[in-house]
Amino acid sequence: MSKVKIQGNASGTGTLTISAPNTNVDRSLTLPDGAGEILLSDGDGSNLTGITSEQATGDIPVFRAYQNASRQTFSNYTWTKVVLDATQYDKGSYFDTTNYRYTPQVEGYYQFFGQVHFRNGSWEQTHTALKKNNTTWITFNHMYYTGWTIDDANCYVSDIVYLNGSTDYVELFMNGKSDSTPDTDNGIDRTKLMGNLIRAGA
Repeated sequence: MSKVKIQGNASGTGTLTISAPNTNVDRSLTLPDGAGEILLSDGDGSNLTGITSEQATGDIPVFRAYQNASRQTFSNYTWTKVVLDATQYDKGSYFDTTNYRYTPQVEGYYQFFGQVHFRNGSWEQTHTALKKNNTTWITFNHMYYTGWTIDDANCYVSDIVYLNGSTDYVELFMNGKSDSTPDTDNGIDRTKLMGNLIRAGA
């Protein structure tokens, strides 16, 4: 039969008291079959196994990037990576505002949402898409209009993507057809990409 042993500390002088809660229900406390320290109620969980340090401290990867410096022109019927050169927030600093991509260093499943605000002339169609590692198209959103009737158009895309936490990255792409030179509308509330970790691990 296993036994429970309480061992004092030879150097300490304090008395530790184990107090029972105010309950009328019989309960059992099962100790884990392993060594370790008890987590304090105000602890950060940083010594727990099976959990990332970001989860333990509450620093879950989350970001919001947007097109800031200038509007972006592109050619009709041409898939073009969206220039996202600024971030409103970026926990972990994983968004690259030079290459316009998100490369988180925490493995897991991420929820992404992208928006492109198309402007400059009337639109016949607009498209947005998420792309992983510049090789895999993840998801698309195609918007078609009746003739040249839309002067400004928002096109959205959203999906859940697994990233390996080291080299995998996600980018936002756009496409469309306008009767003028196609371009986007910049601004923190206009052309943007945002995302966050929703489940750590494979």
